[in-house]
Amino acid sequence: MESKTVRNGVSLFNSGLFLMAVTHTLIHVFSRIHTALFPVFRVEFGLTLQQLGLIAAVPPLCSAILSIPSGFLSDKLGSRTILIACFLISGSAAIAVSQSANTIMLTASISAAILTSTPYHTASFSYVTKLFSEKDRSKALGVLNAGGTLGMSLGPLSLTLLVGTLGWKWRSLYLFWAFPIIAIIIAIWKIKFVQNSESEKEEASGEKKAEKTQELQMNDPESLLSVGLIMLLISNAIRMFGNGILGSFIPTYLHDVKGLTVSQASLIFGSVSLTGILAAPLGGYLADRFGNKRWLMFAVAAGATSLLAASLMPNILLFVLSYYLSRFFGSSGMAPNQSIAAKFSPRGQRGRGFALLFLPGSLIGSFAPIVGATIAEPFGLSFLFPISVAITFVSLIVLKFGVKV
Repeated sequence: MESKTVRNGVSLFNSGLFLMAVTHTLIHVFSRIHTALFPVFRVEFGLTLQQLGLIAAVPPLCSAILSIPSGFLSDKLGSRTILIACFLISGSAAIAVSQSANTIMLTASISAAILTSTPYHTASFSYVTKLFSEKDRSKALGVLNAGGTLGMSLGPLSLTLLVGTLGWKWRSLYLFWAFPIIAIIIAIWKIKFVQNSESEKEEASGEKKAEKTQELQMNDPESLLSVGLIMLLISNAIRMFGNGILGSFIPTYLHDVKGLTVSQASLIFGSVSLTGILAAPLGGYLADRFGNKRWLMFAVAAGATSLLAASLMPNILLFVLSYYLSRFFGSSGMAPNQSIAAKFSPRGQRGRGFALLFLPGSLIGSFAPIVGATIAEPFGLSFLFPISVAITFVSLIVLKFGVKV
């Protein structure tokens, strides 16, 4: 057995949640380095925008294929085993990236480093939702997400520091991160994985209530694919498509349209995720206070509005401020989105529930950059902003009327 049950409520300040936040940081270090390096790859490997879009598309496509199996494996094998495997693969793939001699090897090794985030999420998020009761779940998920957003920042920021300032080669950057990623396996091996009996009783009670009130179509305790979860996935898929056609090309936009250097663009692209260190736990707290769906809708709407405002700003400073604000609201909506998914997922299938939650991002991410590149080639990168925002507001309509919590 890899876990034990605790009888009393679990504090937000505990070793299990802290370790998950740290591992979430490390698993996301590589998620944005390659897009920040797109201007470099374009020159070194002689690539077009559409070829860069293909490189951006392959990792999420691989993640999509792995998504459902990783959910089953997480439920069957447990969190510890999955987490150890993730970091072994991620660290080894980082070493392979540093040795890439051609586009195929580069794409394959980058994909291997990134796709480990899929089984990682099913294992870590499943564990955290079982560790905390529903009243504290969004706050705990906010702390976990803060670690992820820190990792998304550390990758591009380390590029700015080590490559842009200290003159390292980009290949050395991947080697730099490979060793702490492999070393974290020791901490995962030694940590005691626990579950909260209060959370287990609370969810069992909720499942019995759903049966008694005949709300089986929405909250069938034995069914993972409830109406609520399906509509949440559709809403997420639409929103992620809107984000995906633009997100991969922000560094290129800053370089080509705003005239920044690769290092400057990487600094902005990387540091924007630092907003999540505050926004993710704050969003979890506000979601627990005002309701998950209500805060999620506000966060999505405010984030899209801020992104549209960024595209209209006349100078780089105002663009950056609006762009940061957009990402702040986006990060604040992660915890309530995940809490809603956990509510619709039976406890024994929580890993599969989170696999389904992250599946749209992987599927959409596999072709959204290609669509974005196809639009940007004739119309320009600036044209992607209003399209992205319009698609995001469509997702809000689905969330408003389709997801009943």
